[in-house]
Amino acid sequence: MKKLININKQLLLKGILLSFCDAAAALGALTLALVLRLNSLDISAYNGDIMPFWLAYSAVVIIIYSIFGLYKSLWKFASVEEMVKLLFASASAATILFLINLRFGHNLPNSVPIIAFFVQAGLSGTARFSYRVLRLLRSKFKGNGKNDGGQHRTVVIGSGYEAVATIKS
Repeated sequence: MKKLININKQLLLKGILLSFCDAAAALGALTLALVLRLNSLDISAYNGDIMPFWLAYSAVVIIIYSIFGLYKSLWKFASVEEMVKLLFASASAATILFLINLRFGHNLPNSVPIIAFFVQAGLSGTARFSYRVLRLLRSKFKGNGKNDGGQHRTVVIGSGYEAVATIKS
């Protein structure tokens, strides 16, 4: 029971850390999208307009990613399914950013949400899959795939007396 509670605390902590990374990625994605759209580092013309979009887009990204379950899964097993979820969640957040922009008077160019989608998906995907790569490198250098007892990890597929005997031995 304590192990289950400890795992839930670890997942919660990783979820909170990932949500901060996603909020930072949203800020970076929106800023980089505007810079790419204007083809200039001078975004001073949008200084007053971009602040509410930064806050709204960060909140939308965290909410949408939560709805898509991106803070619940273990990214050490990240696969194509999680990447598809990430792409759909990023597309949904960019769509909402586009609608917010339409609703509040076209303060940003219409192409900014589209560019922000690609940048956001790239930054969020990089953060998640780099976690997987770091875990893989850590396990290679630390224990060569062995646990602390020096035993090899084994997966037993099936059930019955043979499986139980294999597990106990």
